[in-house]
Amino acid sequence: MIIVALVTLRNGAKEGFFVLAWGLLPLVARAFVEQSYLFFAAAVSAFLLVWGMAILLRRYSSWSLLLQISAFLAVCVVLSTLTFQDSLILWWSSHISSYMKVVVDAGYLNADEVLSSEQVLWLSHIASGVEVLLLLLMAGFKLAIARWWEARIVKTIAFRKELVQASLNRWLLLLFVALLLAAIVFKALVFVEALIPLAGFYIVTGLCMLHYWMQGYKYARSALFGFYIVVIIFPYALGFALVLGLVDSGLNLKVRILESNVKK
Repeated sequence: MIIVALVTLRNGAKEGFFVLAWGLLPLVARAFVEQSYLFFAAAVSAFLLVWGMAILLRRYSSWSLLLQISAFLAVCVVLSTLTFQDSLILWWSSHISSYMKVVVDAGYLNADEVLSSEQVLWLSHIASGVEVLLLLLMAGFKLAIARWWEARIVKTIAFRKELVQASLNRWLLLLFVALLLAAIVFKALVFVEALIPLAGFYIVTGLCMLHYWMQGYKYARSALFGFYIVVIIFPYALGFALVLGLVDSGLNLKVRILESNVKK
């Protein structure tokens, strides 16, 4: 997929699609032999996402636009599952329960350590939101590697500079607040599920804001390294990045920091 993104970034959508088609051929053969059409559909979606994101980035050179479209698309996809939510919840419950059984049979967990039926049901209500977020983030990560690779080839591309400037606009902030209020008022997990991918993208832009903020400081690298160590140990520290992303979206902190630096 990284090669698909790199070819698309350098040569355009048509050449990228040719590489994508060749990359899908082994997956078609595997799906035909193993009758694993769900895996094939997921793989095709991942390839198409990377290809589509590369087209957008090549055309507009804007990570902000790419993140905004991805975040809005994620929310729309999750909310669209309302039409068949019951069937989807049953499907997720079945797969989560099957996975827990495999884990227990393999000896990684004891029978009394598995999730209860209530926990499985709760996870089933938010699993689609998590899956959509992971799919988009993985596609974005592969595109970022391809863009970094391209920047190594073409010295005029400032990969780090364009990435740290990424942010989400205020319309998405209003959408975040609306979904949060709907989740609180109606106590419906579907709104929480829609919030998950949007919050994930705000965490990404919060991390971009953090890197932008730390530019020029003497011990910036050490501080950022320490922050990521804290995140690994205490994942809840990502809440800081979420808040930073939300504040940047509402107040446009990057512009304020730039104006402050100009005055100095």
